[in-house]
Amino acid sequence: MGANHNGSIKMAKNLIDKAKWAGADAIKIQTWQAKKFISMHNEKQEWLNINYLKKYEFKLDWLEELIEYSNKRKIILFSTPSDYEDCDILEEFNTPLYKWGGVQITDHPKLKYIASKGKLILLSSGGSSIEEIKEAIGVIEGQGNRKILILQCTTMYPSEIDTIDLNVIKTFKKVFSYPIGYSGHSLSIFPAIASVALGACVVEKHLTINRNLEGPDHPFAMQPEEFKMMVDGIKIVEKALGSKNKTIYPEEKKNISQGRRSIMAKVDIPKGTIITQDMLDTARPASGIKPTLENFEKKVPRKKALINIKSKDIIRWDMLNGTD
Repeated sequence: MGANHNGSIKMAKNLIDKAKWAGADAIKIQTWQAKKFISMHNEKQEWLNINYLKKYEFKLDWLEELIEYSNKRKIILFSTPSDYEDCDILEEFNTPLYKWGGVQITDHPKLKYIASKGKLILLSSGGSSIEEIKEAIGVIEGQGNRKILILQCTTMYPSEIDTIDLNVIKTFKKVFSYPIGYSGHSLSIFPAIASVALGACVVEKHLTINRNLEGPDHPFAMQPEEFKMMVDGIKIVEKALGSKNKTIYPEEKKNISQGRRSIMAKVDIPKGTIITQDMLDTARPASGIKPTLENFEKKVPRKKALINIKSKDIIRWDMLNGTD
């Protein structure tokens, strides 16, 4: 959800409904107060302009109502807090997890406080180096908290496709002992779907009712129909990933027997003929001698035909003198 509620609890509820409809497991709010996390008034930059940001603040007195609303719809509501007080209020409602943004990753004092609550932390890596991620993990672990999930993210709004770097997921899986996810800001559904194939176990995307609405997060957010397409694609990929074990399914066996090859007579082979390799070819189905190099080049040649074998006949061991 981010700031896409536009200061309206009605729109916030609508976003919860749309997220649930689209198949999301959870919806994230951002609990921040502009006057607390900006040190100065700056009219030139919207994200440093307190008056601009105040319009998109999440009202903390909505929290109880929206948590109850989410619970009834069986969707988890959690938050990215930005201050000690935000965390305290969220703790009153026993929020199950927290998100910590890439732009917050070097704010160790507040990260330490949130980590001390012992909840799962989704740690975004947007705009962060490996060393900064390690330092943040150290802060969390220093509180005895090892409930960490690291999100590959690019802090660009929207992110261009060639800056998403999904292969970092594989790097993170080698470097860190924690599960890895993906937080994306591109306008395409495909990077999120592909991230799952690379091992992402959580995907985060912004959701909006309408991308044309006024507000800082709408332009790079997904509309409900797009979000649903993404979720459907992720579920298909998750199912398609299946098992790591190579399995031959019962349904395959019929196709295997019909599609694989046997050794076949290339020409008529009269009874009593000593077979040579130039009399042989391969063809479907797999009802005869398996065309391994050993069989095709050594075992079948030099054997004698016990019956008349017609051109294009599949050859079986019982047609030849001696059996293998």
